Amino acid sequence: MPGTNLVPDRGKWDVARAFKLKLQGLSYQEVADLVGRSKSTVVQALKDFKALLDDPDKVRTFQENEASILDAARMALITSLPTEVAVKKGKRALSPYQKVGMYGILFDKTRLLRGESTVNLNSLSALVIGTAKEFAKMSQDGEREGDIKGKEEIPMPGARGQVR
Repeated sequence: MPGTNLVPDRGKWDVARAFKLKLQGLSYQEVADLVGRSKSTVVQALKDFKALLDDPDKVRTFQENEASILDAARMALITSLPTEVAVKKGKRALSPYQKVGMYGILFDKTRLLRGESTVNLNSLSALVIGTAKEFAKMSQDGEREGDIKGKEEIPMPGARGQVR
């Protein structure tokens, strides 16, 4: 029967699922029936999200533009770094160090939202280039695997009696 709570209103339950169902346009009672909670429990749990639930288009717009919004937040952080004059007047809520940290976090979040890597490509590139140079030098010197002078031969894992 709709409105009847079959599960007691205690313990953990999936508020995120209730939020998503409500965003889809279901009534509080329909959400309550689907998550097995009373209507009043669902209303209470979602009350802090009321502004978002009242305008689902606003939520969708945010989701579609979140990366750009984070870009704007990063720009605002950088432009808010205090000038010498502002520091002398004592107008410094966050230190430049804190703002740069926040910028880095926002930068990584933006890249993740866009499906881009957050790996430091400069470090990876330097490692690949360094290895390639060492390999090229070894090839020019006529050294081959197992012929490296002054280096101890190390058995390869899983290979009996074989050395690399």
